Amino acid sequence: MKQNKLAKIFDNWVPKIISLIAAALLFYLYNVSKYDTRVLIIPLEHSIADTLALVNPLPATVRVTLKGESNVIYSIPEDDISAYVNLSSYTIPGTYRVPIRIEKKGSALAASFLEYTLYPLDVEAQLDKKITKKVPVVPVFGSEMPENYEVINIRLQPEEVEITCPAALADAVTKIETESIVTTLQEGVYSYRAKLNSPKETVQILNNQGVMVLWEVKKIIVYKTFQDIPVTIHGLSDSLEIAGDIPQVTLKVSGLRQDVESLILESNMVTINLTDIDQQGVYSVAIETKFPSSVRVVSILPSNITVRVIKKKVQ
Repeated sequence: MKQNKLAKIFDNWVPKIISLIAAALLFYLYNVSKYDTRVLIIPLEHSIADTLALVNPLPATVRVTLKGESNVIYSIPEDDISAYVNLSSYTIPGTYRVPIRIEKKGSALAASFLEYTLYPLDVEAQLDKKITKKVPVVPVFGSEMPENYEVINIRLQPEEVEITCPAALADAVTKIETESIVTTLQEGVYSYRAKLNSPKETVQILNNQGVMVLWEVKKIIVYKTFQDIPVTIHGLSDSLEIAGDIPQVTLKVSGLRQDVESLILESNMVTINLTDIDQQGVYSVAIETKFPSSVRVVSILPSNITVRVIKKKVQ
């Protein structure tokens, strides 16, 4: 009897096994259909030996795909899952292929996932000897100053900072620039604590607390000299005239570059006023000027000229 029962059990065993597998597969698919998918983009952290530095940066983030019941996977804080690469065991410069590890904590550690996948699975890390050196800080001003203004007397506190970088970049990194500093078009002295920008991700600024930048904004004052300028006569009585030539003068002016360089002398700008002279004689008369308010007359040589006034001959 027992043999008959065993015979019946193993009779047509192949179809029975196939049916069993199919049932298990259906059960699996049924459970899978109840699961949801959640994609997390998380930072990639790394550890490295103190004597080495990365030549090229590792990926900033990795993608972790969680699959499980919705109420479970969406209740897990992103901070409970971290990704890291352990490079601390490598002490010799070279290029290494290193796996990315996932670490779970908190609710992620207690939760049961159907599965999780990671992309990428590993990274290539190029390691070089770490170099420490000091470099100067260079301020960067956000926009070019207009033509008539300049930034002067720039001071930095500190003037240089200490950095670490791979030996392959040591010669190329000669300075550290500040963030873009916005200045103003008003004359005055200004200060601002600026952030420091690393030229490459693998260049680290030690004790990076920014830099205090002090500067002064001033108008650009330029000077220009005009020579052999003729002098125009005003106010001379119709019964009088000048005997001989009127001396020419040399004029020096100052002002904003744009105003001075665009200045065109006209006949009424340099004059002598003879309104008070009513009889012939020799007179020393002061030179008068009439310029735009944006231009200042620095000097006139000579400042007085001598003229000989005579009665006008009747024709």
